[in-house]
Amino acid sequence: MMASAWQINNKILITAKGSPESIIKISTLSKEEKESINKELTSMQNIGLRVIAVSSKEYPKDSNIPNDISKLKFKLYRLNWLY
Repeated sequence: MMASAWQINNKILITAKGSPESIIKISTLSKEEKESINKELTSMQNIGLRVIAVSSKEYPKDSNIPNDISKLKFKLYRLNWLY
């Protein structure tokens, strides 16, 4: 998993990309949403697609942001697939 941070106006935007399993672990998804995404992920993998997940989190500019990416709770943005 890899994360990047940008300061945009009065906010800090942190994005992360990595395996769907690693991103789902640190996401704000409900149990039902995780199950649904895992079914979709399995379908993609069964036809030979490589899948990467992208997520993000916004903070106010002066926030105390943890250094450990696993402590952040990201919003899953999308699953991207490649042949």
